[in-house]
Amino acid sequence: MSTSSALSPSLHPLIAGATSAFITTTLYQPLDFLKTQIQEPKNGISKRSIGLITKHTIQQYSAFRLWRGLTPSLLRAVPGSALYFHLLNSVKEKIPKAQQTLFVNGICGAVARGAADLLVFPFTLIKVRLESSRFTTMNMISIILHIYSVHGLQGFYTGLLPTLARDLPFSGIYYMSYRKLKDTFSNDKNSPSNTNWLTSQASISVTAGLIASFITQPADVIKTYRQVAPTDYRNVHMTIKFILQTYGLIGFASGFLIRAVRRTLVAATAWTLYESFLR
Repeated sequence: MSTSSALSPSLHPLIAGATSAFITTTLYQPLDFLKTQIQEPKNGISKRSIGLITKHTIQQYSAFRLWRGLTPSLLRAVPGSALYFHLLNSVKEKIPKAQQTLFVNGICGAVARGAADLLVFPFTLIKVRLESSRFTTMNMISIILHIYSVHGLQGFYTGLLPTLARDLPFSGIYYMSYRKLKDTFSNDKNSPSNTNWLTSQASISVTAGLIASFITQPADVIKTYRQVAPTDYRNVHMTIKFILQTYGLIGFASGFLIRAVRRTLVAATAWTLYESFLR
């Protein structure tokens, strides 16, 4: 008997989600590192480019420095994605196929992501601090101790509101778009055969990821400001006001290109791996 058949079918989405998250997080961590450094408050320092940050990081440290923050990223992504896929699959199983409308799919994706975010959120904050240029001399343990000593346990949930404002619509819009595109392909008599299923799957995932990334970009910038410098940007309103006064609306586009690339690659890889594991 194979390992897959020996496991309860209800565990398949959980295991597939965790496995795909481990692979995608490890592969694309450098993109997350660069995004955080581009988005973080500059304090008057001239805007840095992806090329300059990459060059400086490699020269000052090494190429492996681009994977700084990988440990909390894995601690966040692996259980978070496992729970997300498990909840999403469980909720969808309880809803008749005929009732799985575009809106319902969006709600399912948002609810599953929200539950996962609440569970692993502290690791999101630790990850961002490690990636930031403001905490280059601190390791994961010292960052944890620093957060607790300054803000207490509630400090580990700094930036939760903008994170939920980013992740809930992102996951809802992504899954809604993903299912719509997938159903469209499936209903097409000329739909792809098994030989080019991978290309079709990746294309659907990338398209859905780009749509969701564009809509949720402002919340991602606000989240980074709040998590990197919570004493300077004490609430969401203050953060929005500062960005608008300093950079204008374009300030909310900071890091969009690299975020869109990363989010679409992660989503495409994760969902493609996930669907592959369950096939």
